[in-house]
Amino acid sequence: MEFVRVVNSNGIINIDYLGKGYLSRRPLAHTAFTHDGKKYYTIHGHVYKAEGLSIQHSHFFFDDETNIGYFPDGLHEDNSEGEERKLYIKILDNLDDCILRESIKKTPPKPYSLTRFTINVVFEEQSTLYQVNNMGQIIPVPLSRNVIKIIQMINPDADNCNSWALRALKKI
Repeated sequence: MEFVRVVNSNGIINIDYLGKGYLSRRPLAHTAFTHDGKKYYTIHGHVYKAEGLSIQHSHFFFDDETNIGYFPDGLHEDNSEGEERKLYIKILDNLDDCILRESIKKTPPKPYSLTRFTINVVFEEQSTLYQVNNMGQIIPVPLSRNVIKIIQMINPDADNCNSWALRALKKI
């Protein structure tokens, strides 16, 4: 016996045959680089060591070939094609499309913040800081103080694509 799921209360025009959606992730473009054998990422112009750090975009896809994700300019489809589209990797599949769409409707995004954390910096005197110049090279910037500790506090009043997607999944 086969079951057909009716979509939007209209079984004639809108039929969801498979009802399978999935969550995928892809790396963000132009955020990683290597210098002197060490990996770094840039976020909003700041340089971070990339020890165990991975910056990725989370996005939902549906079996009718539509998709939705949260970007700095709001919720919308990712219309990328070719090589960039191939970067998506499924991390959670077999999600019921209809239930997932309802969950997304019930999960409005909070104000966008890529990093979602507030940084408090503790300094030490006499050091050098590094920044990336317009050629993509890391250059030293002499400072009278050095960052010795970065305290990251998650901002619960902000979302990025990952936190929004997790909130939507929790409502399923």
